[in-house]
Amino acid sequence: MAESKSADKPLSVDKSAFIETLEKCGVSHVMMLRPHGFGKSHLMDMIFSYYDKSSASAFNEKYAGTFIRMHPTPLKNSFRVMRFVFTDLSGLPEDRFDDAFRTVISSEILDFLRRNPDIDSAVTEDDVRSDPVFAFVNLCLNFSQQCPGEKIYLLIEDYDNFAYDVLFDNRMDLVDNPLVTDFYDSIKSVLNVSVGRTFVTGVFPISFGTLFGENGTNVVRNLAPFRAFAGITGFTRDELSDLLLKSTSRSKGKKSVDDMILELNSKAGGYVFSPYGTDGLYNPRDVEHYLKGGKGDDDKMQKRLNTILDLARAVDHRDVISRIVGGELLKLTNVTPFLKLSLVSSYQSSDVLSLLFYLGYLSMAPDSIKKTGAVALVCPNDHIRGLFRRYFEDKKLDADPEDTDGGF
Repeated sequence: MAESKSADKPLSVDKSAFIETLEKCGVSHVMMLRPHGFGKSHLMDMIFSYYDKSSASAFNEKYAGTFIRMHPTPLKNSFRVMRFVFTDLSGLPEDRFDDAFRTVISSEILDFLRRNPDIDSAVTEDDVRSDPVFAFVNLCLNFSQQCPGEKIYLLIEDYDNFAYDVLFDNRMDLVDNPLVTDFYDSIKSVLNVSVGRTFVTGVFPISFGTLFGENGTNVVRNLAPFRAFAGITGFTRDELSDLLLKSTSRSKGKKSVDDMILELNSKAGGYVFSPYGTDGLYNPRDVEHYLKGGKGDDDKMQKRLNTILDLARAVDHRDVISRIVGGELLKLTNVTPFLKLSLVSSYQSSDVLSLLFYLGYLSMAPDSIKKTGAVALVCPNDHIRGLFRRYFEDKKLDADPEDTDGGF
C-alpha cells in the first residue's frame, strides 16, 4: 500500500498484489531501488506485517479491502521478520558513524527477540550492544537450530544511505568501513541457512562488500528495472485518479480530477523505471506537496543536483543540459548496474547519467528499448526540467566558453 504522509490521512493505494508477484518471480534475495519519495518505507511496512509471524492476528484488519486479503499467498505470516533501517545514517560525522550503525543493528536484534520470546539468543543485551554483528550471526545460527522448519525474512531499508557522504562530501573513510563490510559479509554467511528471504531498498546500487556489487549480483538481485515491478511504488494514472476522487477534501479549489492530473503530469509525473515500461508513474511525495500547496524539497533537490553537476567532470554541461531541458533522449548502452562507492568526480559519463536516473532527475523514456533499440533517458517532467534550467542559468552556460570555467 503505497502512501505519502499528510497532516490528516495519508494518501494510500493498494500495492498488495505485488506480494504475489514477488513470490512468483523465483528470486529469494531481492533489491528494489527507487528515488526518494516513492514510498519505499511503506512498501517495507507492507512486507513486514504480511510476512511476520507475530503479526498474523492482525492480518484481516490490516489488509481489509486489499487484493492480498482476498488472495493470500502460501507464505503469509510464515517468517520471523528482522528489519534494519539505515535511514538516519547520512550526514553523521566520522566519530559518530560507527556507534550509530551499531545502534541500528543492536536495536533491531533486541526488538526481534522481544517479538519472538521463544527464541534464545544465547547472548546478553550488553553483548548485543557491544558487538551487534557477532550477536546477529550468533542469533541466526541459534535460530536455525531452535526452529529448523522456519526461516528469517530479512529487510534492509536504505542500505545505501551513507553513500551520499562518500559521493558528495569526500567521506572516503566510509568506503571500506570494516563495520559495514563485516555486517554485510555476516549476512551473506547465513543466507539460505537461517535467512530464507531478503528484501533490500535503496536509491542507487552501490558496489561494496561481498553481498552487493559486481561479485554479489547473484546474491541480491536488483528487480527494479523489470517491467513486472514497474508500479511497485509510486502512483499509476488510474491509482492517482481514484485517489483524487476519494480525497475530495484535498481538492484544489473547483478543479476537476482531470485538470489536477494534467497539472500533476508536469509537477510529479513521467517516471519510468524499466526500459520496457510504457506508463509513467507519479511521485507520491510530489503529489502530496501539490495538494498541500507547498514547494516541497525543491531547495534540497536543487542543491544536490548542483553538487552532482559541479563534481561530474566527464560530462559537458552545455550539451547535456541543453538536451535535457529541450526534452531530447539521452541514449545509453545500459544504465550502470552497480556504481562504485567513490567520488562522483571519478565517474564516467554513463555513470553520471545513471546516477541522475537513480536519484530521480532523469527517467527512462517510455518503451525506450522498442523505440530506440537502447536504454534512453529523458527528463521526467517540467518540475525537474526547471532544476536543470536554473543550474544552466546560474552557471551562465549559454555564455561564450572563455566567460565560463570551461565546463567539466
